[in-house]
Amino acid sequence: MTQNAALHAPPSIDAAVDHYLSQTAGRFDRTVASLSLAEPITRDVDLAGRTLDRLLETLAGLAIGTLAGAVIAGVRRGFGSDVRARVDLAVGRTIGKIAPPALQLHALDDAPVRSLATELQQRLRRRILLAARDARVMVAAIGAAVDEPHAIRRVLAILADDVVVAERYGRLVTAGWECATAVIKGRAQEATAAVWRQWAQRINNVRELVPPTRMELAAAGFIAQIG
Repeated sequence: MTQNAALHAPPSIDAAVDHYLSQTAGRFDRTVASLSLAEPITRDVDLAGRTLDRLLETLAGLAIGTLAGAVIAGVRRGFGSDVRARVDLAVGRTIGKIAPPALQLHALDDAPVRSLATELQQRLRRRILLAARDARVMVAAIGAAVDEPHAIRRVLAILADDVVVAERYGRLVTAGWECATAVIKGRAQEATAAVWRQWAQRINNVRELVPPTRMELAAAGFIAQIG
């Protein structure tokens, strides 16, 4: 390949994946930083800390799911059933490769935390960086499962410019925080969305009477239910 041809060659799928994740995770970060989250009245400090930790893990997982889910949705809209089946198989294989971080990231905060809401935002913004790394495994597997490189690069390029993906994640963070503050205040029963109601029940060790449906899980931003 000549130097001129190399300059005009389309980006590799890996480059397209990295560009999409960098752009979108950056928007996630800015979205979380800009959220106005109401501060709950905390009577049980242990419950508040436990709830915050669980929410952080859930929202980190939702960041991965939202990053990968947008690509999955793009593939499902634009490709045939054979490609969709290969993508679903690839996603199923890679989910198990994503592990929780070895670090307690809140220990890296070098400024005093003024509130639970501020702590969530600080810690979640750090987790978003790891979420992009973890989502890369899944998004790369999706790209490899699509046998039309030009088409998957186009999907990724469109998504890299799509602000709606970050807006959707911002709504998930807000919904999760509203549920967490209800738990902290002892009002868990007021969590209206089925998935967040289940989340609150698990924190309070309440037996799940009616688990959320697959459609409710998808609407809440989850791409799979584990455990």
